[in-house]
Amino acid sequence: DKLNIFKQELANLSIKLLPPNINESNSIFSTKALERKKNKGAIRYALGGIKNVGLQSMERVVTERSENGPFIDIFDLAERLGAKGINRRQMENLIRSGALDCLDSNRKKLFEGIEKILTISNFAEKEREDKQENLFSTASIFSSQPNRSLLEVEDWPIAERLNQEFDAVGFYLSAHPLDVYGSALEELGITSQDQLTQAAVGSLAKLAGIFISMRERTSEKGNRYAFVEFSNASGVFEVVVFS
Repeated sequence: DKLNIFKQELANLSIKLLPPNINESNSIFSTKALERKKNKGAIRYALGGIKNVGLQSMERVVTERSENGPFIDIFDLAERLGAKGINRRQMENLIRSGALDCLDSNRKKLFEGIEKILTISNFAEKEREDKQENLFSTASIFSSQPNRSLLEVEDWPIAERLNQEFDAVGFYLSAHPLDVYGSALEELGITSQDQLTQAAVGSLAKLAGIFISMRERTSEKGNRYAFVEFSNASGVFEVVVFS
């Protein structure tokens, strides 16, 4: 929730928030993540800000990248991190968040190829444990393997990409499903929830959002009501719906 508030503040200050990137992001948000030269002061989203990846694991990823250079492709990432460096859940959310777009922009292809990616990761780990190959060898330990490829599939539609991204990050990061309705929402007189100040109490306002979740409750009198969460480009807001 705090990250979403900070995202809104960056938008208010006209500071661009760049998506997570396995070859650019730090493990945490820091002054080093302020990309002054290339992106004129933009903030790069931290790898540790992605759900269920673990800060320590992302620190190891950044260390590996710093010591041995950027990751070339998804198989290079799998080999260098090994089974101890990355697991299925971490790989899933790195893909869903867009952090691996620099290696392959087709997120669905990467997601559906996780089994093969992890197989290569496990094989690389075993090779190192057996001391049959050197992690820092200039030659890939899988150079002779014919199956270093993933099945070509059509990428997720934009709505699906955004929903997957939302689940991995906690809010819509690269875009929002309502963005395409900008002019229509303006014509309908839609208000952003960050414009609802104390002065708006007692007035009527129109809000627009994508449904996220609902919590149903029953009052002491037996009447049902619910708290419904919505999301729009300004963040997340909650509405009470009575019986």
